Amino acid sequence: MAIDFPNSPTLNQIFTDSGKTWTYDGEKWVSTNLASLVGAKAYRSSNLSRANNSFVNLSFNAQEYDTHAFFAPTSTDMTIPSGLDGYYLVQGSIEFAANATGLREAGIQLNGTNLTYVFIPSAGSVFATIVNLSAIVYCVATDVLTLDSYQNSGGALNILGASVPSRTWFAITFLGA
Repeated sequence: MAIDFPNSPTLNQIFTDSGKTWTYDGEKWVSTNLASLVGAKAYRSSNLSRANNSFVNLSFNAQEYDTHAFFAPTSTDMTIPSGLDGYYLVQGSIEFAANATGLREAGIQLNGTNLTYVFIPSAGSVFATIVNLSAIVYCVATDVLTLDSYQNSGGALNILGASVPSRTWFAITFLGA
């Protein structure tokens, strides 16, 4: 069944048909029935050297998307904006340069408190080691989430960055109140 939209709609005009609703955005009719993504994804677009035996919040220098100003470029954190208290899926991935020695770690912190950490042994001297982790956490406005990194290879080691799709990234997605 075809939908018969109004011929000369005005900006923000609402149209309902068979229980579905659309709003005219000045160019086209946009469905208001579909959930929209609320969140952000930041990534490293260049390599970043990490000292041996140190826990450090990872900084990001680019973003793939950011719907509500969660992330400020070159920042180490995601900050929950006003009006978006609720549950979030928080995810991170860190790609460490190949090195056969030691452990690699990724961790998520909320306001400086550890939520979850993953430690894994190095993948060896040929392949990079990638550490992935996620958590669901309740946040309120001004809460700060960070992705932490650690390595103990015996010397400085690069965290690898690249253009999209980078394997070193940090993302949050609003799940609901």
